[in-house]
Amino acid sequence: MYLQVFAQLLFPAYEEFLSKKYSKSSFFHKKYIVPLFSKTRVFQFTLSKIVLRSAFVVLTTIIATMVPFFNAVVGLLGAIAFWPLNLLNVVTLLISLLAAAASIINIIEILKHVVFLKTQL
Repeated sequence: MYLQVFAQLLFPAYEEFLSKKYSKSSFFHKKYIVPLFSKTRVFQFTLSKIVLRSAFVVLTTIIATMVPFFNAVVGLLGAIAFWPLNLLNVVTLLISLLAAAASIINIIEILKHVVFLKTQL
């Protein structure tokens, strides 16, 4: 499941590579159009997208059933790939906490000098 989601970024790259390699093949270039509920909304595809993506899904499903820990391995790879995002969240949390603390200290300092309806700085 995870591999199929992460592979969505790879599909356009290898489809473009293969369409350039086989530039005269209708398998990669002939577009089929299926109208969806109206003539203005259409689903557009090539045979290569349907066949190659379906083959990828079938292949990963077969591998996942043959290797019982396949999803765990792919999950580990995903965690390794996305750890910088988690680190970024921690850093921004720390900056937000420091900014909140500085604002509270500033409010306390200003309130020390407040006279009713008048401030003295």
